[in-house]
Amino acid sequence: MNADAQPVADAASQTGSPRLAVSASDDARTNEARPTAHLNERARTRLTHLLLGKSIVETLFVAALVVVFARQTFNPFFRGSLDNADAQAVAGWVVDASAPAAHVEVQLFIDGHFAARGRADHERADVRSAGRAPDEFHGYNLQPPLLPPGEHEARIYAVQPSGAGRITLQQVDKPLRFVVPVSDENKAMPNAWWEATRP
Repeated sequence: MNADAQPVADAASQTGSPRLAVSASDDARTNEARPTAHLNERARTRLTHLLLGKSIVETLFVAALVVVFARQTFNPFFRGSLDNADAQAVAGWVVDASAPAAHVEVQLFIDGHFAARGRADHERADVRSAGRAPDEFHGYNLQPPLLPPGEHEARIYAVQPSGAGRITLQQVDKPLRFVVPVSDENKAMPNAWWEATRP
């Protein structure tokens, strides 16, 4: 490097990043000179109350959203029962207490797989006499598909439209277990009966 180039290199090294040029002692002096804000007791109490109030409002808002979503997704007013289940029929009744004159759509699941659908519009005089609905046409009677011999479990779900063409299924009553005896029709049925009965 020649003599003329040396001053240029020295100047370049001195005009580098300001961060590199600041020493630790300079940074400490800057922090000492920076004013620190102190809140008095009353201001701290007020700030604490504001933060608590904000948290409570946010919690209530989230809870309201959950309630609205749950009411749109799950109908808390479905009432009904699963009275009987066997290889020939699955029967019971369902009423929408928020719209007692309506006839609820129901779906039957056996062993956790879709088996049949229908509407709770069959005559059930006991439903009307019990004051559950203004008329007696709220029973369902669904025919299950051919099932292999052995024990099975039936569940009934009320269908709840939840907007945009979607539906939500809400279970009605407890599941019922039943036994299908061996017959000429079902003895060759596989255990995965839903595969054999799929359209």
